[in-house]
Amino acid sequence: MIVLGPAESSMEPVFREAGVPVLKDLDLPTVAAVARLASAFVGNDSGVSHLAAAVGAPGVVIFGPTDPVRWRPRGSQICVLRREPIDSIEVGEVASAISKFVAQRQR
Repeated sequence: MIVLGPAESSMEPVFREAGVPVLKDLDLPTVAAVARLASAFVGNDSGVSHLAAAVGAPGVVIFGPTDPVRWRPRGSQICVLRREPIDSIEVGEVASAISKFVAQRQR
């Protein structure tokens, strides 16, 4: 499942065509509730990633030019991947990082 905000609305068809359930136009308390129930999340350097980390969701946050030392979400279950340009981060890297959290929660 993916949660899209106003800035990502143009990406909705890509996810729908891939069969990924899309949630959009959610208020922040609902986003926090969804994140809290998630096995894991993948986000970018954004407020939603901070919100997900704050409610205890494990996840991977990808960074491009901004400094994760200063701006990363806090939490023991947050993995940061950083590269410039940000789109050089491989899907496999993200999948590998996120699979560690899913495996830990299933124990």
